This record gives sequence, C-alpha cells and structure tokens, in this order.
Amino acid sequence: MNYKILLDSIEHFKEKDYKEILVPWYVDRKYIEYTFENVDDYKFKILDNKYLVGSAEQSFIKLMVEDNIYGSYQALTPCFRDDIEDEIHHKSFMKNEIFINDDTSMDRLQELIYNILEFYYKYTNECNIEVVETFDKLSLKSFDININGIEVGSYGIREMKGYKWIYGTVLAEPRFSYSLEK
Repeated sequence: MNYKILLDSIEHFKEKDYKEILVPWYVDRKYIEYTFENVDDYKFKILDNKYLVGSAEQSFIKLMVEDNIYGSYQALTPCFRDDIEDEIHHKSFMKNEIFINDDTSMDRLQELIYNILEFYYKYTNECNIEVVETFDKLSLKSFDININGIEVGSYGIREMKGYKWIYGTVLAEPRFSYSLEK
C-alpha cells in the first residue's frame, strides 16, 4: 500500500479545486442501494441497517441527501468489497474518490477523466493506459481506466431519486501500484 501516492492524489485534486472532506465510513442501507443492485448480498452489515461503505460515493450520497452538500469533493476512505481475493482484489482497500454534483454534464465528466489521466501520467512512464466505455446499469454514462490491462478506476454519471452526480476513482491502493508492476 503506497500511502504517499494516496496523499499525492489528494494534493493534486486540491489544486483542481476539489474540496477534501471527511465522510462517514458506514451508512444506512438506503445509500448502499444507490450503487449496489442487491443489498441483501452485500456482506458488510455492521449494525441495524448500517453498512460499511463499498466506496466513498455512498458516503457522499448520504451527505448530499441529508446535508445538501453541493460542489466538487474528494474523500479518502477504506472500501469494503466481497471479492474473491487475489493480487488485485481485496476485501478492503483505500481509495480517494471524487464526487461532483454542481455540474453533471458530459463535459465535466470528460474533464474529470482528463485530470485523472494527468495525475496517472506522473507515475506511469511506459504503461499502457486506456479509457474504455462501460455499461453500468446504474449509470447514465460510465467509463473505466485500465493500466496494463488492469481496471484502476470507474467514472460516470448517475441519476436516481431526484439526484444527479458524477463519481470517480482518483486512486485505489494497492491496485494502482500493482498495475504499474505488470
């Protein structure tokens, strides 16, 4: 786990005017449902109706709905997943996540992806980087960034229950570091 690169990602996006905020690491079931199709299969229930987040996106959604946050944000959190573990899949990892709800246009999503690539290029000398369109049923538009054939982040626009936002992975560790070694 490369904590220095996580901190570098935070600084890079502060310079791009993404406000760093603290977000909850567990949320009510209803916020997990915004990004996870079958919450009954989600294994990280900790209290009555409370779940560890699979991504800070769920934390941001809670803050958007309950506290009316509005703008361009980033947050570093642990993420919890029910993946089969291997070199790139882990039950928990650290991730700096972006959340934008003040401009949810395709232009803004493209700008975010450009800024992510700009950050990645500081660390990826001779790596093969590609942006691929994906088809996430919960997103209006979605993309992944792959480095050396390994998906290192997902980006997209979602609209649900009267809310619309852009989400994106700045950096997930240790997956990003692993992708550079391939």
